[in-house]
Amino acid sequence: MNTKYFGDITIKQEEIITFTSGLFGFEDKLKYILLSFLDNNDESSEDFLLCLQSVEDPNLALIVINPYYVCSEYDPYQLSDKLLAEIQLGQETKHTVCCVAVINDNFEESTINLKCPIIINLENKLAKQFILEDSDYSMRHPVTVKEV
Repeated sequence: MNTKYFGDITIKQEEIITFTSGLFGFEDKLKYILLSFLDNNDESSEDFLLCLQSVEDPNLALIVINPYYVCSEYDPYQLSDKLLAEIQLGQETKHTVCCVAVINDNFEESTINLKCPIIINLENKLAKQFILEDSDYSMRHPVTVKEV
């Protein structure tokens, strides 16, 4: 498979994430894979930036960030059970949350969209981007990593 940032790579079918209704602005692209920008051989490294690469369009790749690196009190679970059921997400389901980021040459000007998180069910690889309508989260929250 050809990718925007990594050239030709081999992927396994079980790595493909399927969005139930596509991403905002890319509703017709449903299949993606998460790729790390880090050397996967370095087990001590933790992924901060990931690439959400479309399987259907090699030129479509979004930078996503784990929002908890930026906002430790982030709470995307204001969603109804009906919405979470679209990706078969229950209280005990293994999942991950990421948010689309815009990374600028001057990193201090980079932003993350906390208003529209992507939730991925890790058990069945279904995903959906949600809008947190009743929240004060910003679509352009500054990317400032919290010290641990």
